Amino acid sequence: ANISVSSVLSTSTAPSSFFGYTTTRGDTCNGSNRPLFAMGSNTFVGGVYQNWENIRVTGVSTSPFTSGTGARICNMSGINTSTTAGRPGLRVGSDGVVINCEGVSIAGPGLDAAAAGSKFYGCYAHDSASGIAIGSSRGQVIGCIIHSCTNAGIDETSVSGTANIYGNTIYGRE
Repeated sequence: ANISVSSVLSTSTAPSSFFGYTTTRGDTCNGSNRPLFAMGSNTFVGGVYQNWENIRVTGVSTSPFTSGTGARICNMSGINTSTTAGRPGLRVGSDGVVINCEGVSIAGPGLDAAAAGSKFYGCYAHDSASGIAIGSSRGQVIGCIIHSCTNAGIDETSVSGTANIYGNTIYGRE
């Protein structure tokens, strides 16, 4: 079934937080020991001003995970194995911040900012059609590692304003 927490009331000064952990609250988890939401063809939709940390999401839907406006996403992994073009591993809403996240999508961007003002810091996008897609103005891609993407490392073709892109490592286009 689809999961939506978009109705959880959060504000920029009082965000809601969702943290994954291994066995005890506060445990550090990375890689495969993060909690997994295997979404299949369903979607996981976050709301505005929510913090997401230490979670893995997989699926084949239009986006296995999509955040709302002003979200902070940290240490998440999103993998989309759909062969339908344009479906990202993780999608962030406007003015979202994505930190140390991993994104993979066979036929779309590993990480996707569909709206203005989204920022990617220290992320890892690989084995995707494009590594990171910036869909509007004021986007930032800083200190990310992007490799083995078939179409583009950073796709900014639909940027209508400015974007800050620097300090990234991009290699292995196949």
